[in-house]
Amino acid sequence: RQLGEAASPKQGLKRLEEYARRMKDALP
Repeated sequence: RQLGEAASPKQGLKRLEEYARRMKDALP
């Protein structure tokens, strides 16, 4: 259970970083 909890936030962080990068590219 601990391992699963550790993998979840990691994946979320990766997705958040990708989202932030996309927003940066969208800005002029």
